[in-house]
Amino acid sequence: MQPSESNGEIDRWSLHPISYTGPARAWLLALSFAIVGLAFVTLEPMLGYGAIAFSILPAALGGWFYGVWGGLAASLAAILLDVGLLSLQGWDYLQTGLRDGGYAGMATLALIGLAAGWVRGLGERLRRELIEQRRAEGELSQQARVDAAMAELASALLASKSIEEVSALVLGHARRLTGSRYGFAGYLDPASGNLICPTMTGDVWDGCQVEDKDHIFRKFDGLGGWALVNRQALYTNDAPGDPRAAGTPPGHVPIQRFLAAPALFGEKPVGLVALANPDDDYSEQDLAVVKRLAGLYSLAIREYQAEQALLTSEEQYRTLFETTGTASVMVDEHATIILVNSEFENLLGYSKEEMVGSTRWTDFVHPADLEKVKTFHQLRRQDSSLAPSRYELRCTDNRGNLRDILAIISMIPGTKRSIASLIDITESKRANKIQEVTFKISTAAHLSPSLDELYREIHRCLGELLNVENFYIALYDRQTDLVSFPYFVDQYDEPAPPKRPGKGLTEYVLRTGKPLMASPEIFQDLVERGEAELVGAPSIDWVGVPLVENGRTFGVMVVQSYDPAIRFGERELEILIFVSEQVAMAIERKRAEEKLKYLSIHDALTGLYNRGYFEEGLARLEGGRQYPVSLIMADIDDLKQVNDQYGHAAGDEALRQFAQVLKGAFRAEDLIARLGGDEFAVLLPITGELAAQQAVERVRQGLAAHNRDRPPPRLSASLGVATAGPGYPLVEAFKQADAQMYLDKGQGKFSYARAEGISSR
Repeated sequence: MQPSESNGEIDRWSLHPISYTGPARAWLLALSFAIVGLAFVTLEPMLGYGAIAFSILPAALGGWFYGVWGGLAASLAAILLDVGLLSLQGWDYLQTGLRDGGYAGMATLALIGLAAGWVRGLGERLRRELIEQRRAEGELSQQARVDAAMAELASALLASKSIEEVSALVLGHARRLTGSRYGFAGYLDPASGNLICPTMTGDVWDGCQVEDKDHIFRKFDGLGGWALVNRQALYTNDAPGDPRAAGTPPGHVPIQRFLAAPALFGEKPVGLVALANPDDDYSEQDLAVVKRLAGLYSLAIREYQAEQALLTSEEQYRTLFETTGTASVMVDEHATIILVNSEFENLLGYSKEEMVGSTRWTDFVHPADLEKVKTFHQLRRQDSSLAPSRYELRCTDNRGNLRDILAIISMIPGTKRSIASLIDITESKRANKIQEVTFKISTAAHLSPSLDELYREIHRCLGELLNVENFYIALYDRQTDLVSFPYFVDQYDEPAPPKRPGKGLTEYVLRTGKPLMASPEIFQDLVERGEAELVGAPSIDWVGVPLVENGRTFGVMVVQSYDPAIRFGERELEILIFVSEQVAMAIERKRAEEKLKYLSIHDALTGLYNRGYFEEGLARLEGGRQYPVSLIMADIDDLKQVNDQYGHAAGDEALRQFAQVLKGAFRAEDLIARLGGDEFAVLLPITGELAAQQAVERVRQGLAAHNRDRPPPRLSASLGVATAGPGYPLVEAFKQADAQMYLDKGQGKFSYARAEGISSR
């Protein structure tokens, strides 16, 4: 029996409210087993008792397959038929059988049927909840799967995979991440301009009825041709009605949904990744994933093209240097530069005249990678198989910028010379690093135990991307109209207390809702226009981005520099803008979580602990080592009259004011709670009779001071106190304090109760 559903939840009893096929089938099941029981009776009368035991099976099966009602039906059928079988042996035989265990057997059958049905229903409910949980986990891990795919592709590039292998890997990840049935990944041949597709999926190829079909496309029509010609990614969920599909040849496999992303190297198309016909519509998220895959695919294509170019002679190298599109350099056995192309000049910022014949290419290598590069250079001239043909290194250009480089190196046959193609992967690695940091921040929102810890983790994560020696997060509360600085790390300034918005740069970003990169010149311009003023120590560069949730700016994230050697610019601004969305989501999620935690143990009106938390505190102190323990009960006098005469708003304000009086009268370790209505309680660990009386007196004085400076209604309360020593139940002390409070209310004067059998000391 399948679990039924009601309002999206599984019925705990697994009952079909209008279908009775389950009980009917259970009757037939019980009847079949009862007939077997009849055979037992025919062979031997005493075996009739075995028939009853044998009927346990249909009762259990009825409950398991058909739910609670099915179990009951099977049990009832088995009981009636077993009684009938026993009666065939005579009335005395029936009485004896029932007396000797029949009644217990019948009850057992009914319980088995009920239990089986209940267990089945519970199992179905747990199964559904597990499915929902796994679905949610799957959605949360989508970004992780995309990152894993990109990492695998990057590893494939470093592992010298063939273009066919990389193409298959790209297509496999693209289909898996988007759920596409069809697809291909192909690269443009520089010589012919044709698109070569080594990955055409078999179901597309077999179903294609295009005349003279071939894995090589010589003209670019349809949606894929549009993406390649226009160098733009696209997706459509109505391919037949899309005007960009014009030119699709007759006999093409029917396409309903289509997505394509050109592999671009700069602005130049070098390949195409195309997908079609997933079960669900394509989305912007699918397009973004495939564009990332196509970006890495373009690197593989360019590497492949560079390798093909290196297979020709040195003279051909010289000719291709200027047309390969990849920064290339030829060096001799001493690493002296013999030849460079324009792309190499653009990469490092030096002219050919500055480099050729007088400079070693290792002069541009970062010191941390220099020893590795020199070792590979020497090993390659001993035996090319001793050194990798491609590896990553870092170079410094003429502006001092550090660049991540993928070097593809091969020897010129018969010489000691080698040619290196250098691919700038700085932006690719930076983008991957930003994605990694974004994922870490998202994870921190779930794993950080508190907001303070989340702020620290955000600071640490951003430190992997840029200099965050001076970093802070500011939040704006619309209800109080205050700007606070919950996280503030700075070389010179201390965090300011919550304040109303002024004219600092933080408030400027809050007002405009726009990112700001304030160099000294930009800041001076804002000051002259009256839109900003200096707050705190003057910085060299100040970069701030708004934190936005649901179109509402609720905070600002800021990095700044006081050192002229550390300058910020558009790159740092772009990084902060990119991660700010995830930071905003993480902060809002954690704030909502902490608010829920707070409300679960606090009274929403007064901010004091609630009754549930007070009772937990009482239980924690019971039997502990913090005796003596005193309890104070308090009840606001005439609260109903305040509500009737001044309104419920005044009554609520009286409750809040009394809560403030209590907070001012007790220690931080004392537990102050509103039990409900106008009743309050205070739990004072390690507090004897005298100290408890002094605490009550502080409450009295606090009430007197409150009433002295305020107009009516006056605030008064009845109080009761009791002190318990080791071994005396705190619940009893609580009752005594409560009784003394009501005695105080009736007599109009304070009274003290010492719990029975304990000392007041």
